[in-house]
Amino acid sequence: MNKIWIVLLFLAAAGCLPKEELQFKKVRNINLTASGATPLLKGDLLLYNPNNKRMKLKKLDLIILLNGKEAGIVDQKLQQEIPAKDEFTVPMEVKISLKEIGLLDAISGILGGKKNTVRIQGKIRGSVNGMTLSVPVDYTEEIRIRR
Repeated sequence: MNKIWIVLLFLAAAGCLPKEELQFKKVRNINLTASGATPLLKGDLLLYNPNNKRMKLKKLDLIILLNGKEAGIVDQKLQQEIPAKDEFTVPMEVKISLKEIGLLDAISGILGGKKNTVRIQGKIRGSVNGMTLSVPVDYTEEIRIRR
């Protein structure tokens, strides 16, 4: 009898999950500015919800790599509604640590105007009907630092 309840509980939980996973598409409007004492990386994460159910975005858990070196961490809690069957953007902003990427590398990149490789890795977490879901992120783009 206990096995029947376990099977029924499993089937009920499976019915609460979305049929398809959220999809990370790309990062729009990505830019790295160095106007102040600390460079700032901004961008809009573009995602797509292929499901008929609305969801809730809970957390950005991302690591920012600049030219292969860890330059910042995005640990941002959210309560953003995710529309059903639609694309949506999530703004991201992170201060870049000059200590981690090396002061000389940062200064030469800013003054020299060279291209920098930005890589964003991690997960975006959301929920639907109380069930947690996770979307992997791995995005790379070459950009110039703006002063």
